[in-house]
Amino acid sequence: MSSAINRRHMLMGGLLTVGAGVGFWRQPVAARPLWTQKPLAQLAPNRFAGWAGSTEEAEMVLPSSDEREGSPYDAQLARIYRRPGAHDVLMVVAVTQRQSGSLRVHQPEVCYPAAGYRITAMREVMLDLERRVAARFLTAECEGRIEQILYWIRIGAEFATSASRAQWLIMQGALEGTIPDGMLARFSVVGADPDMALTQLMQFTTEMVGAAGPAGRSLLVMG
Repeated sequence: MSSAINRRHMLMGGLLTVGAGVGFWRQPVAARPLWTQKPLAQLAPNRFAGWAGSTEEAEMVLPSSDEREGSPYDAQLARIYRRPGAHDVLMVVAVTQRQSGSLRVHQPEVCYPAAGYRITAMREVMLDLERRVAARFLTAECEGRIEQILYWIRIGAEFATSASRAQWLIMQGALEGTIPDGMLARFSVVGADPDMALTQLMQFTTEMVGAAGPAGRSLLVMG
């Protein structure tokens, strides 16, 4: 019996050693980021199709961050676009080079309520931006201000319209031995008509992505 127990212990020890070795060799490494680390202001076109961008101060909800841990983003760009005859478009792009075990790109459904807004409507939409992009369109209200918001989140080369989908993509990358980067692209207008706002925002994002260079399109949608 003692001999059988010893053999069993040796077998279990061998399996644990192999498992540890596999775990060591499969430690996730950062995937090739789609952000080239160029300043975001150079990647998002400033003038296109009659639109002109500005970084002037405006009432804008910025992606939230945990002050105890610092900003979750490696870079962030906030810009206002104007074109005669159209509603101003508020744009926020935020990127992080590595999505660790938890989701670091914050959804507007989290940021806006934290800023005092109520989310009163939400639906998923599909955009045609060089490739098919799964996005979300939502309405947020605060003290008489109504903001119509279109956004998408890219995790690596895929898109997530929910926190659970984003977490799955992060976990899938870890299982494949990579740590994907993450990007939030958010566009909004102030106004009460959601259908008109969505039409304008879809046209705006189509024109902006079309005017962006290869590095900008890679960051936003190409994967």
